[in-house]
Amino acid sequence: MTPFEIGKIVLYFIEWIWTLVIFAVTADSGSVAGVCLFDGTASVCNFAIAAGVIGWILVTLVGGAVVFGILKNSSGMIP
Repeated sequence: MTPFEIGKIVLYFIEWIWTLVIFAVTADSGSVAGVCLFDGTASVCNFAIAAGVIGWILVTLVGGAVVFGILKNSSGMIP
């Protein structure tokens, strides 16, 4: 494994952690005093959080597959 490939893996890991932090801040600040900022109902905030969690899990799985070489044909797609 070349230093360039190791650097890419480290940067992917840092990006993964950063997206988790940003998602957590967004989920935390979606309501003020128990009232959702989007519509005023809790179900809208819960739906937004659920959609974000599902999307984050899918991106983690696909990103992990690309980084660790499970998807062999996709290695040239990511710069």
